[in-house]
Amino acid sequence: MKKQIKGEYSGPVLTEIKVWMARRRLSQVELAKRMGVGSTWVNKRLNGEVATSVEDLGRFAAALGVPAAEFFVDAESGKDGHGFVNFRSA
Repeated sequence: MKKQIKGEYSGPVLTEIKVWMARRRLSQVELAKRMGVGSTWVNKRLNGEVATSVEDLGRFAAALGVPAAEFFVDAESGKDGHGFVNFRSA
């Protein structure tokens, strides 16, 4: 059984993936091509229609060229997965 990211963490994680897409100037179609999946697969996960597994996060990270830890931002402290301040939430 795949572990899935859902509940209170899924929204911020999906938002961070979208932020990285914007930083890389990638559309969902372009990201899907990099991941070797269809754009519908990407769309359903980014919109929360389908739960995102830990393996999916790894695929997003690889396609975006960042560690998966970049998708986890502590909203209270404003720190990213590495302990650095994330100014979007600070």
